[in-house]
Amino acid sequence: GLAVLDDRLRFARINRRLAEINGVPAADHIGRTVREVVPDLSDQAEALLRRILETGEPQLGVELVGETPAQPGVTRIWEENWLPLRERDGRISGINVTAVEITERRAAEAALAERAAEAREAQRLARVGSWRWDAATDATTGSDELYRIYGLDPAAGPFPDFAAQRGTLYPAEEWERIAAAVRRAVETGEGYELDVRACRGAEPIWVTTRCEVLRDAAGRVTTLRGTVQDITERRAAEQAQRESEARLRAFTDAAPALIWFNDASGSNLFINEYFAAFAGMTPEELRGIGWHNFIHPEDAPAYVADYLAAVRERRCWHDRCRARRHDGEWRWLES
Repeated sequence: GLAVLDDRLRFARINRRLAEINGVPAADHIGRTVREVVPDLSDQAEALLRRILETGEPQLGVELVGETPAQPGVTRIWEENWLPLRERDGRISGINVTAVEITERRAAEAALAERAAEAREAQRLARVGSWRWDAATDATTGSDELYRIYGLDPAAGPFPDFAAQRGTLYPAEEWERIAAAVRRAVETGEGYELDVRACRGAEPIWVTTRCEVLRDAAGRVTTLRGTVQDITERRAAEQAQRESEARLRAFTDAAPALIWFNDASGSNLFINEYFAAFAGMTPEELRGIGWHNFIHPEDAPAYVADYLAAVRERRCWHDRCRARRHDGEWRWLES
């Protein structure tokens, strides 16, 4: 919309579009002040006029926010340019105003910013950073979470290019693994997924890096894009679990007793070495329900039924049965 205001903010001219924005016929603007026509915008307009009269400078790209009679109760946003009109003696006698409504644009920008913030938060919670690598320039760009994973500050400068990551973000041998995967991706067009050791400053970490290939219209590979996930805690937990299982196996194998683990259905998952030696059977032969064959045929139906009932009811269980030793002799066992 376009309008001309005098030095007292009275409308001297106005086009149809701005009159429609204001919700007042064009003829009803002439001679009336901004405060009389659109009172919700008057404080902002008067501040603009004062700045122009004080400085003589135009006010460009300013935003006015408020309501007009066209849509009462609806807050709208306009981007406006206020240009001083001068007499021959240099005196400012009026203002030329251009106004473009940007309410929808600002709403779209706010929604986009909200989605971007949600994406950043999702990456932070999942410990996943995203990246893009340009094959022509070797430049890597990444999300804030990518910087955080490697202990870098996004404000400190661009992300290190791929060549510079050798020995800084990755130990040399791990960088070589990634470089080989990158070369294959560029040559074949197929992405990759690798678990590799990395560095967060002086702190060693583990990450999973994944990528996919992007091509140009001619089919040439131009870009790789992907993610890096910090899996340090998961790797530590897996290692702790392996060590715990190794200690448990060492303990059970050394114990002079038949030790076994079954699942919730009563299917065998584990026996210790003493059990296998006593039975003269391999762990594979005793897996699942193979252990039923270890029990005396006369004892097995009641023994197994009582055991399975205890499993279903989640109660303590105690029973005795005869079991076949490796030499074929039936021995009494208490479970």
